[in-house]
Amino acid sequence: MALIKIKNISPILVALIEGRGKIPDFNKDLDRLYRWLYENNHQEKIAGPTIGLFYTKFGGKYIVAVPVKEKFPVKENIKIRKLPKIRCVSIIHKGSWKNIEDSFNKLFGYIKAHKLAWRFPVREIYLHCDGEGKDYLTEIQIPLKLAH
Repeated sequence: MALIKIKNISPILVALIEGRGKIPDFNKDLDRLYRWLYENNHQEKIAGPTIGLFYTKFGGKYIVAVPVKEKFPVKENIKIRKLPKIRCVSIIHKGSWKNIEDSFNKLFGYIKAHKLAWRFPVREIYLHCDGEGKDYLTEIQIPLKLAH
């Protein structure tokens, strides 16, 4: 059973593309971002797994991001920016993205049971997505609203 944690995430420097649409659009932008990084010899600057930021539940605004070690010149709608630090509720989803909704439901159940307030964008960190879907590992991070 997946363990739910509350974590503090430090700011992360990323190369990113902002987009709008559904998962196929996200995947096209992800391919475009990696293709640009490799064609421009920036692959050695990649510092971690891909991050997806989603501003709505299904479809809509998203950001596809790749952590990088340093800033460098970019073009073609690619930006270098720091994702802000967040405090979040987190779970590692193991398996296909077809049933990732189960892990989201566990997180939202936890949030409700503990009377926590959350906010968008939700983050997905694609820790392992090679091979068969049953072996995928995706960390889901739902940012919490901070008490004032």
